[in-house]
Amino acid sequence: MTKNDDAKHGVIAQDILRGKVNETILKAIRAHNFREATDKPTTNIGIALVASDSMSGLLVASALVMPHKKLGEVEVGSIKRKFNDSSFARGSSRERIAISDELGIPRDTFYEIALKSVQEIADVLGL
Repeated sequence: MTKNDDAKHGVIAQDILRGKVNETILKAIRAHNFREATDKPTTNIGIALVASDSMSGLLVASALVMPHKKLGEVEVGSIKRKFNDSSFARGSSRERIAISDELGIPRDTFYEIALKSVQEIADVLGL
């Protein structure tokens, strides 16, 4: 639905979810694509969504270079190294991941939370 217009991404998602989630979540969804959208993330959930969106790409890419292509093989230390390697998973914005600093948690903790979260749904992701 938004293939040719990234600016509509959050707006259309918001329209689909209106009435199913509260306004704070709708605003976070609108703002998560803040490079294209007019709203900027201002809440913790909005900031977390921005950072998590890019982080998920880094985590999936990290799993795909592992011997068995499994998220269970990925460790926080390797995420740290891959974050610092700008040639790895170029589509995963380090700037957007770094916005997690605004949450007041150490970056290593953010990496750990994100990694554990995707590992919990690895079977759904096929990784």
